[in-house]
Amino acid sequence: MKVDFGVYHHSTPEESNAFRERLERVLMPLLKSAFNREARINALDVGCGLGFLSWLIARTFPQGKVTCMDTFKGDSLSDVSVERAILNFRALKVEDRVTVIQHDLREPIDGSYDLIASNLFFHNLGKERFKVYENVIFALKQGGYFVISDMFSEEEDVKILEKQLDLIVTRTLFDDDWRFRVMILKKEKQY
Repeated sequence: MKVDFGVYHHSTPEESNAFRERLERVLMPLLKSAFNREARINALDVGCGLGFLSWLIARTFPQGKVTCMDTFKGDSLSDVSVERAILNFRALKVEDRVTVIQHDLREPIDGSYDLIASNLFFHNLGKERFKVYENVIFALKQGGYFVISDMFSEEEDVKILEKQLDLIVTRTLFDDDWRFRVMILKKEKQY
């Protein structure tokens, strides 16, 4: 069975794969700095698409559990569906540690998580992203980490996140009209 994480809109399959490789090189050290490899973390991938980020988390923390959550209705990733995400996890042999849930993230998120991560999700939500940020922060355990990789056209997102979470590190991968950043933030206080 072949793993297919899809093609991002406005890109080719080759560009999408090259982007994921670059992102992986930046994300892996950040994830490893947050938790011990043997940690039994409970992680959530919001806007998971076909599961690329869920796979990175499952691979990095073999004792952890990952919830892959998305509406699976967007058009920002080619042929996204619950079924295709599940097939990817079966092919990668992590289906026993990754649960796929179809959920509108503008609604409250059940559970609490040590790690919440997202890749190329929030910029698709317009102003509704601020409600999703609230839901994510509420679902994050005290002492937990939020890892976000996305395009930010404004500093508003960073300011809102920094009001409630402590910024640990930020990396800018591309810097043009839309700044693509990877940030890791920590929830020090319970809200």
